[in-house]
Amino acid sequence: MQGNVNQLNSVTPAILAARGLSLSKSSDLTLLNSQIGSPAVKAAGFALPFANYPPSTTLTNALRPFPQYGSLNPTSSNGNSWYDSLQMKLNARLKHNITVLGTYTWAKSLTRIATFDNWTAFDTQKALDVNSIPQALSLNMIYQTPHLKSGFLGSNRIPREIFSDWQVSGVLRYQSGALITAPTSNNNLGTYLAGASTQYMTRVPGQGIYQTDPNGKIDPTQQLLLNPAAWAECGPTATFGCGAPRYTDFRQRRAPQEDIGLGRRFVLSEAHGSFFELRMEMYNPFNRIVFPNIGVGNPITNPTRNSNGQLTGGFGFMNVNNIAAGTARNMLVVARLAF
Repeated sequence: MQGNVNQLNSVTPAILAARGLSLSKSSDLTLLNSQIGSPAVKAAGFALPFANYPPSTTLTNALRPFPQYGSLNPTSSNGNSWYDSLQMKLNARLKHNITVLGTYTWAKSLTRIATFDNWTAFDTQKALDVNSIPQALSLNMIYQTPHLKSGFLGSNRIPREIFSDWQVSGVLRYQSGALITAPTSNNNLGTYLAGASTQYMTRVPGQGIYQTDPNGKIDPTQQLLLNPAAWAECGPTATFGCGAPRYTDFRQRRAPQEDIGLGRRFVLSEAHGSFFELRMEMYNPFNRIVFPNIGVGNPITNPTRNSNGQLTGGFGFMNVNNIAAGTARNMLVVARLAF
């Protein structure tokens, strides 16, 4: 049986060749998409696989290794995955009450757990993992001013009260955007090879994949972000795809995560350790818009607009109506009394 464990019941070019059929002949394509009980299919020498097989089923489905079933999928994990990374960590308690924890990861993640394009060649099924993030930087910083007791500031009551016991903190995370899945092919291979895997278009050399930098200043109501000229079919109808599902430079807009805190502790009694603390936490303090994902679809789709001239669809359309609620700047004030 041709294929691999992920496509146990698919029709392959080898199965077609054994029955005198070819994807390169338009007459054979017509037969494959015709009902098994039709006169044309019967005249070509094909019959029902078994007595009560539905005659309205297409010939390509009747040619499956097990025509009584549709697609057969494994019930347990199979395949391979690869993860390579450079990971760095800085944990420092510096002078003057500054503490810094920083991590940086440079990574690549590949998988071979699903099929695409030519699934009969298992060695070609390696692709970028959908969660592959090549670069990620995290910073956690805290600065605490001392409780002044001596020196120029500590000996003067007013500066001592102004500058003592402040705390500024920040939790920051910056990373590459999520991967975008490449546009799927319009070659209709699955119409003629029952059980065929998803087919993908290929990249056109010299063409940028974006019309507008998604990480720059954008207006999704007037701009389609993806370049349709960057993608092409790998051949005519019923041709195997030759593109990858994902490319490392084809990503969604980055979404930084930033939280900043500012607080002050007022010492009420050093002898008894009592104090009053007031702190303000700011989530998304710079009020960055968290844009929705870029839509892909078909590169040949024409843009559509509403009566106000705003985009409502197209290749690379970003629907601003899907901006997540609760992502705007958020501030929280906390008071604490210890005695």
